[in-house]
Amino acid sequence: MSGTQAIRDIWEDDVRSDSTATNWVVVSLQTNDRESVKLAAKGSGGINELKGAFDNEQVMFAGLRVTAIDDRGSVKSIRPKYIFIQYVGSSVGPMKRAKAGQHKETFSQILNNCHLSINLSDPEDLQPADLKRQLLACGGAHAPNSYDFDKIILSDGSSPTSSGGPGAIPAPAAAAPEPPVAAKKLPPPPPPPPPPPPPPAPAPPSKGAAPSADADGRNALFAEINSLRD
Repeated sequence: MSGTQAIRDIWEDDVRSDSTATNWVVVSLQTNDRESVKLAAKGSGGINELKGAFDNEQVMFAGLRVTAIDDRGSVKSIRPKYIFIQYVGSSVGPMKRAKAGQHKETFSQILNNCHLSINLSDPEDLQPADLKRQLLACGGAHAPNSYDFDKIILSDGSSPTSSGGPGAIPAPAAAAPEPPVAAKKLPPPPPPPPPPPPPPAPAPPSKGAAPSADADGRNALFAEINSLRD
């Protein structure tokens, strides 16, 4: 299949359609005439399958569909995002390479309404994490919290996780939770000091104590009075 209109129909009615599983298309430019464009490949295997469709001796243009997922618990929004790719293979000659840029604008209008446009010379540079970062940078304020590149799902602040299938990147195993740290027991407070002892009671007077000086004086006075009476 060749010709710009035929490629436009594939893009609009197949890749961009919600009723088909096709999520990428690659076209090649046979000569310097844009009508010499030819369908190279299309498929539904996502980004990993798309990488294998590039020819390092060709100037090619591709369109890729990914899914933006905004899951807020009670509300889940799923929206398609489209990426336009200009690929110039590493073995393309300098003259053909120089003219490739002249056709970029034309083919961006055929594979149109894309959210992101990138240049590529090595298929391995087509990495989900890089595409996610660029899509978030050119998106609006309400950004999705994950992107599905078909079998490869990238969530916010995470490494690639797998939704299953060939070519998927397995999710890293969750780290085992650390055991809880027992609370450190504090020593009991020291007991309060004992109350001071009561003051000692005064000692009672001794029964055999000698009479005081006043008693001796009174006794002498009485003795003298008695002697005078006699």
